[in-house]
Amino acid sequence: MDAKEEIGNAAESKANAAAGRGRPMKILVVDDEHEIVSVLTEYLEEIGFNVCGAETTKEALDRLKAWTPDVLLTDVQMNGGGAASILQQLEKRSSAPHVLLMTGGALEWAQKAVREGKACGVIEKPFTLDTLIHMIDSLDCRDSAA
Repeated sequence: MDAKEEIGNAAESKANAAAGRGRPMKILVVDDEHEIVSVLTEYLEEIGFNVCGAETTKEALDRLKAWTPDVLLTDVQMNGGGAASILQQLEKRSSAPHVLLMTGGALEWAQKAVREGKACGVIEKPFTLDTLIHMIDSLDCRDSAA
């Protein structure tokens, strides 16, 4: 078994267990780069997660009105307010997903959001799929909305 298969098997087990709830973990991937949304969505679905993608801040906010993911993986800087607007809307909810921030340049802002408890972690672009799976796996999604 090669490394990719091992990562895939471990992530698939995590996705299927979804922190003991017996359903795949739900992830919303948000980035204004179509290729990033496409690759991450395809990969995460392939290993067993229930994934939805959005390519604008508005699209992400609309999806969050209709669907509550366990994990929100969002780019920090996007037109329409980006992660700041999304986090502001999440603060108004009684339950919210675990937030992982992706950034290629706004590291200080993202780290501040983590320190303030608005996000669970930061992943710097470019990153490997292994790093992403490790971060998702480290989240405790039992307290997130179903």
